[in-house]
Amino acid sequence: MTKTTSPLRDRELVEMLGRDPELLAIADALVATVERATPRHLRRRTLVLASAPVLALAAAILAVVLLWPFASSPSVIDNALAALGTRGPVTHVVLETSLGSYILDLRTGARTPVSGRAEIWYRPGVGLFARWSFRGSSVHTNFLPVGLSGDGSDAFAASYREQLITHQFHVTGTGKIGRTPVYWIESTPQILGSPDRTQVEQVAISKTTFKPLFSRRLLNGRIELGSGERVVSIETTDHAPAGLQGTSVRFGSPGYGLPGGFPPLSMKAARSLRPPLIIPSLLDGLHLVLLTQSPATATEVSQFRFPGAELYYGSLLNTGLPNDREPDTTGLKPYLSITEFTRPNAFTRATRGYFPPAGSALIGGSAVSYGPGASLRTHDGLYVLIAGSSDTLVLAAVREIGT
Repeated sequence: MTKTTSPLRDRELVEMLGRDPELLAIADALVATVERATPRHLRRRTLVLASAPVLALAAAILAVVLLWPFASSPSVIDNALAALGTRGPVTHVVLETSLGSYILDLRTGARTPVSGRAEIWYRPGVGLFARWSFRGSSVHTNFLPVGLSGDGSDAFAASYREQLITHQFHVTGTGKIGRTPVYWIESTPQILGSPDRTQVEQVAISKTTFKPLFSRRLLNGRIELGSGERVVSIETTDHAPAGLQGTSVRFGSPGYGLPGGFPPLSMKAARSLRPPLIIPSLLDGLHLVLLTQSPATATEVSQFRFPGAELYYGSLLNTGLPNDREPDTTGLKPYLSITEFTRPNAFTRATRGYFPPAGSALIGGSAVSYGPGASLRTHDGLYVLIAGSSDTLVLAAVREIGT
């Protein structure tokens, strides 16, 4: 190489780096920087030494590039995959969940941090089995057969290993979790209803062990409250609950379903329910525009809906079908969605840790809402779930309904 030769003009180096244009660009910039920093009276002597094989330079450049912390370095991702081990087809994960959530005392405003725990086994081609606890109490067990997707912890356990294998993660930076240096990696963005509403999984990987230490979700680039999860342990194994050992599933889904749809409910019928529903016509500037039956049923195939209602404040979304409008929960416009159950049911029992005593509210529980959310019980005995486009709106609804 001469002093005017770019790495891009060297055939051997281009062949080595040609599969990654970013590496070529960094190599070119590195050589240019070194040449500018070399005094002119030393360049002739440098040219004499430059007759060494170009592969030595290529190796040096590759070493610098692969250690560059902000590159999408295959070595980081591959090491993260290797750190999981190869002891079996089952991924076994223990997570501390709902980090960032808190119990809000509605009288004093005091906030008490809370979290949950999930132990999950995932086997490709079979499904996922999980044991959940919240605030130290067992909540429920759950089996999701292959083909059914879960949110949050379920999604991490089921997809982390696969996304490493397919290189859907990329390195975005470095930092620390506590005192441990980490790489931050992010998944490919997922579109939620609209191209303007995207979600990304962000994981912190130890620079020493390459195992994940922490996971959270970003919604439109902002951290989702309550989405943080500490990875207590993760491994590959042959051991799992009996239903995941083969194709014979022995675990059933919880005894409730969320069939979707928005069956209308008249105001007269809603006001006849006991205890009485709380139905404000206006919440923090948003008008009530939709009142429907409860979104939950006794089982996944049942037509019977638990007594209660769903209230929606904001603007409606035209689905394109004649006279068919439904809640716009894309988050592009302000909204509040409130579900009120008049008594305990299979749904509230399965998530009983998420409904604190009357006079308080759980803010940000990741199993409560897909984004900003809350849950509470009123003094009259209503079980209430709240979801909204912002934390401010959710807190306004909590105070209106809970006090």
